[in-house]
Amino acid sequence: AKATLRKSARQFLTAELKTLGAPPLKPGIHVDLSGLHPPFNGVYYVAKTVHSLSAAGYSTKADLQRPGMLDPNDYPGG
Repeated sequence: AKATLRKSARQFLTAELKTLGAPPLKPGIHVDLSGLHPPFNGVYYVAKTVHSLSAAGYSTKADLQRPGMLDPNDYPGG
């Protein structure tokens, strides 16, 4: 039951990343977000990217999904 709950919870751990243009950022790779509080920091899967070039410059937007999640008791302070 706990494993099923963690699997469902992963669907809610998503992020949207906006940055200066980053050509290596593409769907199918993993990125490590750090500096966030558990359980939000860690490795995310890049599901979608949009690279844009405008008068403001080159930018990249990425939609991220958490591919895994620890048992809450395994996080620091858990």
